[in-house]
Amino acid sequence: MRALLIGIDGLDFFNCTVRYKKRMPCINSLTGDAVHGIAEAVILPGHTQPYTIPNWYTIYTGKVKHVYEIGSFINVYAESLFCDIRNRKALITMPFTYPAVQLNGYMVSGFPAPKERYLPKMVYPRKLLHIFGDLPLKNTNIEHMPFNELVNLEKNKLEITFSILKERPVEFLAYGLSTLDVVMHYAPEYTEKYHEFVDSIVARLLVTLKPKKVAIVSDHGWDLEERQHSTNAFYAILMKGCRRDIQIQGLNSILRQYFEIPEKKEEIKEEHKLSKQEKEEILNRLKRLGYKEFQTTGGE
Repeated sequence: MRALLIGIDGLDFFNCTVRYKKRMPCINSLTGDAVHGIAEAVILPGHTQPYTIPNWYTIYTGKVKHVYEIGSFINVYAESLFCDIRNRKALITMPFTYPAVQLNGYMVSGFPAPKERYLPKMVYPRKLLHIFGDLPLKNTNIEHMPFNELVNLEKNKLEITFSILKERPVEFLAYGLSTLDVVMHYAPEYTEKYHEFVDSIVARLLVTLKPKKVAIVSDHGWDLEERQHSTNAFYAILMKGCRRDIQIQGLNSILRQYFEIPEKKEEIKEEHKLSKQEKEEILNRLKRLGYKEFQTTGGE
């Protein structure tokens, strides 16, 4: 494989490189003489901590928005660096990529998504549904999933991904892990153990796929004392360099340069636009997680 991008929701620079360093040998081995450090997450006006949605949007697009509506941060593929990758690619559960869109390769959208009836829109091409089953749906309903189920979800997703890549190889893979953030929110007693588990997933990806280029990014960190998000998002890019702390919006241009992604945009296809019903269902889920400033507008 030519290139691998791993997105880990909630991976904090200091938790990874200091507090749980011995638990995370694989990720720490990648820092070495590579470009790595803190990607300082964006905090919305009126808030005291960074949120997941705005920061993944900023990583994908390089843009910083301080006012959001539901349609501006869901369905962002056409704005993202992913749509400009010309080589055959796969996007597997990267956060905030619903719905799965037609592309040169395949895609499983990540958290969040609407209810079960929209499962077919979580996978492209649709024929892969029989392989993934209800895993895409489970992946978008992880907030209160028991710890063992989270572990099994990630293990199953990894094995299915390896199986599909063997039959349908790609040059670029973006692979998302949202469950670390869930554990720290809802099952903090497993925080240390789950950091070790996440590191093992990264190790499996690297050993099995043997990518020539690797980048790991996060949307925000996690303050273990305050038990809330921190601005200390972790990033590491396997190119010659050293620690370099940056603003999170700088990740987009670094990733584009590293993965040689040109600035050429696709138009989003009409059939992939979200209906008013989908937007409202996603918004209701996000409201339960504290995203009360977002509003729905428009929709077909």
